[in-house]
This record gives sequence, structure tokens and C-alpha cells, in this order.
Amino acid sequence: MAVCLGVFSLLAVAAAPDARPRARAAGIVIGTLTPGPNNAITDVAGVGVGHATLAEGTRFHTGVTAIVPHAGNIFQQRVPAAIVVGNGFGKLLGVTQVQELGELETPILLTGTLGVWKVADALVDHLLRQPGMEKVYSINPVVGETNDGYLSDIRARPLTPALVEQALTRLSHGAVDEGDVGAGAGTVAFGWKGGIGTSSRVLSATDGGYTVGVLVQSNFGGQLTIAGVPVWKSLPDPVEYAKSAAAPPAKGDGSIMMVVATDAPLDAAALQRLARRALVGLARTGSVMSNGSGDYVIAFSTAKENLRSPDAAMQPANSVAAEHVTPLFQAVAEATEEAILNSLFRAHTVHGFRGTAAALPLDRVLDALHRANASAQDDERSTDWPELSRYRENNARLPAPAANENRVVFFGDSITDNWGRGEDHGEFFPGKPYVNRGISGQTTPQMLVRFAQDVVALKPRVVVVLAGTNDIAGNTGPATPQMIEDNYAVMAAIARANGIRVVFASILPAKAYPWRPGVRPAQTIREVNAWLKAYCAREKLVYLDYYGAMADADGGMRANLGGDGVHPNAAGYALMAPLAQQAIDEALAH
Repeated sequence: MAVCLGVFSLLAVAAAPDARPRARAAGIVIGTLTPGPNNAITDVAGVGVGHATLAEGTRFHTGVTAIVPHAGNIFQQRVPAAIVVGNGFGKLLGVTQVQELGELETPILLTGTLGVWKVADALVDHLLRQPGMEKVYSINPVVGETNDGYLSDIRARPLTPALVEQALTRLSHGAVDEGDVGAGAGTVAFGWKGGIGTSSRVLSATDGGYTVGVLVQSNFGGQLTIAGVPVWKSLPDPVEYAKSAAAPPAKGDGSIMMVVATDAPLDAAALQRLARRALVGLARTGSVMSNGSGDYVIAFSTAKENLRSPDAAMQPANSVAAEHVTPLFQAVAEATEEAILNSLFRAHTVHGFRGTAAALPLDRVLDALHRANASAQDDERSTDWPELSRYRENNARLPAPAANENRVVFFGDSITDNWGRGEDHGEFFPGKPYVNRGISGQTTPQMLVRFAQDVVALKPRVVVVLAGTNDIAGNTGPATPQMIEDNYAVMAAIARANGIRVVFASILPAKAYPWRPGVRPAQTIREVNAWLKAYCAREKLVYLDYYGAMADADGGMRANLGGDGVHPNAAGYALMAPLAQQAIDEALAH
């Protein structure tokens, strides 16, 4: 797990206190695998999610969430499925037949505890009305729950067939609403407002290229831990923070429903193994699955070759071999952990029937993570100042370039490090043999020490160097323009001695560095960039001018290209990419 958390994340939340970003958008990166385009369960092709929310004053905060495995008739094209019970203090309708037959024949619906049977009844009515169901005399509706009785008048049982119909028919196959919506409208997690959250992971082609998606309904307790950091120690008491007379559930009792979808061909036995790994992700967030917590996982596979017809004499049961399922296990653990965080990050404060559940105070969470990350970096740098350990294992796994491969190494600080690593950081040259070797916070002397390991040893045709921001900020001590320029010159000499063509990128514009309030860098940036341009012309290197395309009249970054005035957003990287490609093409042509 990693927390790629910079000061820009803290500033974004402080500047917009009502904004509720997803965890990844706030700079929290869970695990090492790549999310799908929506970072949601809907990244598994065909899967749809629908919500119906009942929010009326303080009395009702409840609803229904539907997870539909594919667009066809699920009763007639059933999917392999499995259910794992982490702790059985709950109500999961339909569990025994799924466990017995290893298949799912209805959508999965999530709701509040005392609404299970009403919702199941409406689901059966909905299915019986569908074409081709005229001779159906038995249906196994799968309906799970968590208890929303703190924020909603649960005994009134207000859910109607119309709400169930809405959840089943208004499906999204892209972005999924999260937080206090649908079945998450009235839930509480760790004493804070919980709800619906989702995330996904896509395996590499060598691991099958499969997608795993997870959706959770969080309503449980414990000690909130994020990416291994015990942030609960830095948070206020939820009751006092919400100024609520009644205490929300926080001691651990509650529940969580976890729904796992994958397009990997897995039979029921393999899906049961996969489902168990969702409990790993749950545990990482600080849950111990207490006595009164109902913790359930429902997993299914949408692989077309495994769709099952109830009329067929023989049923398919293809499955990824046991020796190759570990990447899927990692994917589900990571996606479950991140989905739970998203359920908290996206939820808003709700004033409910018995009290108030406050939204998780993101500024305090991010501050705790930032301090923990800074401390960890300080400890690591005390023994590994250039951070040679960051990419050592990645470099060892990277094969030598093919004979005609134009490998390019992008070498730099956080501006390089962030590129392609998260929803707001653009794509990093998809399909190109380009390697990212940026490390957040680094200065040119650190980069110079790791140049041999992270550039030369990878045998690229071209290196693109983007540095200098942290030198000017003084991250590793005072640095004059002459010191920065000398380090550039040494890197160029090492590269050329090893037959590597050099592209030096201009330092990006900035009027201020949020982590160094007293520094005014605009003039120094202009000075170093002028030297870089002249040096490249004299030494016949390629100068990559990001600055000219991104600077405003005052020498700062144009507002639409970055949120904190230093780090590019997706629009910034979209502008930078063709400029970088043009410079690479020029270097290769020399």
C-alpha cells in the first residue's frame, strides 16, 4: 500500500470544505494494481448499479442499491457465484441456494435490515413480469442488508416496490454514485457517516488482463486505518464532532455487505476463494468483524463462457487455474479496501432519526496521513537518501529492451511521479515503451545519485529529465541556480557516455510553493530555464519547453492546468504529453 499524498491534496480540501473527493482523488493510492477507467464495479463489462434513495427530513434515510451482473435475463443466463460469511450476525436472503448450487439467478439488492423482505418481494414481482418468465415457479432473490436504524425510522419499513423498481431500472454502467445514497443513505462506519463505495483493479496482460470490481455498503465499526496509518488516533470523537446527543454506532457492531464482480472465468469454488480475500481488505481498514457485525461477501463471474442456462443438461465450469489466481486475490483485497474508503470519503453529514452522523473530517484525515508519510520518508531517507529502494525491484523485473524498442525513461520528481498514477493525473503514454522513474520531493543531487540505477541500467534510447522544482524550494537544503545547472550537466554527461539521448524539460511555472511559504520561485525558474535552453542548444540536446505552454503572465501555472499551482492535473498532463512526444521524436531523429 502507498499514500501518494502531497500538499496539493490538503489544500484542495481546505479550499473547498464541502467537496467530498474519492480517496484516490485526494491523493491516497491503495496498493499497486491499476484501477479501471471508472474505478468502480462497473468496470467489469456488463455490470450495472442502480440506487433508489429515500431521504425525508430527519425521519427517513434509507434506500435500495441494485447490482446487476449483465444486461440479459439473469434467471435464464445465470452467473457462477459464491457467498462467504465473515461473521453471520445479519440477514442475507438467498444464501443457502447460492452456496448449494454455486450460481446467482437474480440481481443482488442491498437495503436496510427490516426492509429485506419487502425488497425481496418487490424483486420477485419485477422478475416475474419479465418476458420469458411465464412458467417460472421458483426464484431465489438475493438481498443483503445493514442496519440503518440510527439515522432512519427503521420500524416504519417505508420502502416501496416503486423504489425497488427505480433501483433496478435506472442503472449506471459507468461512474457510480457513492456515499449516502441508495442502501448507504442511513449507514454509519467507524462512528462517521458511511455508505456505498466502489473500486476496481485491472490485471496486467501477463496476469490475464482480468478486471475485478467491488461495491460495499459500509455500516461497521473499529479503529479507522488508512493505508496502514492509524488515523483514528488523530480524529475527534464522532459524537462531540457531530454535536449529537445520541452516540452513533462505533464500538464495532454493525455490518458490511461486499459485492465482488470479475470477468475472470471462475467456478463457484474459485469464487469462494476470491470472496474470502475481500475480508483482507476489510481488515486493513481497522475492522475486527465484531460479535454484532454481519460481514458478508457475494462474488460472481460474468465470463460469457460460464453463463448457465437452467434448461441445459450440462453446465460449464471453466476456471482460472489455482496457480494463477493470486493476482486476482490481490486485486480484490485492494479494491475492497479502497471501496470502503470511498464510502466514507464521499458521504455527507446526515441528521437522522436518533441522532447525527458526521461526515469523516477529511482535512484531519489527510493531515494525519501527510504527517505519517513525511515521517516514513524521513526514516527511509536517513538510510536511503536518494531513495534507491523505490524502483530497485521494478527495475529488476523490467526486461531488457527489444532490438527495435525505443525505450524512454521519464526521470524526475513528483510532476513525473504523478503522471498516470490516479484519476486526475492523465494517461502516461498508453502503448508506448515509456518508463516512469519519478520520485516525489526529489532534488537534482538525489536524482544524480540514482541516475545509474534508474536510467542507465534500463538501457533507454532517450531520457526525459524534469527537475529543479524541489531544488528551488530547498527540499534538501539551499540550492543556487549554479548548483542545479551543474547537476544537469553531470546527468547529461553520464547519459551521453552511455549512448542515451537527452531531453531536458523546462521547470514548470510556479509563483509559490505551498510547502515553502517564504519562497517566491518565479524569477529563479525563468533563470534556470534560460540556462537550460542555451545549454541544450550549445550541447545539441533537446530542450522541452513546458514552461512556455503552461505559464500565465505572472510566471505562475495557468489555473486550469493544476489545482495547487505546482502539480499538473489531467488537463495539464494532456497538454504536456504531445510536447514530450515531439521532443522524444526529435531526440530519436538526431
